[in-house]
Amino acid sequence: MDSYVVRIYRRPGRKSRVMIGTVEVAGTEKKMVFSNIEELGEILRRRKYPEEPKRPPVSG
Repeated sequence: MDSYVVRIYRRPGRKSRVMIGTVEVAGTEKKMVFSNIEELGEILRRRKYPEEPKRPPVSG
């Protein structure tokens, strides 16, 4: 079973349905970003982390 660290960021004053964040494969430095709940679900359903994410990595 894979383990993930999911960080969700919301800005006050913005629409409550606007959600962005990162998903990190636990124990690695591999990160992917998402900009809505559908993208988050797609990332979590994947069995194998892609070698090259669709979006640029997030530094932090």
